[in-house]
Amino acid sequence: MTRRVEEDVVILDVTSGRYFALDGAGALIWELLEDEATRDELIDTVVASFDVDHDEAAVDIDELIAELADRGLVDP
Repeated sequence: MTRRVEEDVVILDVTSGRYFALDGAGALIWELLEDEATRDELIDTVVASFDVDHDEAAVDIDELIAELADRGLVDP
């Protein structure tokens, strides 16, 4: 379950009962993942929206998706 709270996205893992919060780029990435964006679309959107280059965005996105996957919140 997810909910937008101002600029953040709050995620409830119903299995564990734990809450997670994403802000800034993390919130944007989560919303794009919900729309089934590709990795390239994620990178392009983050680069266009934030002061970050392509390679840095790619690394940060990969790390976030890996962390979300480790917590069982996404299927990479």
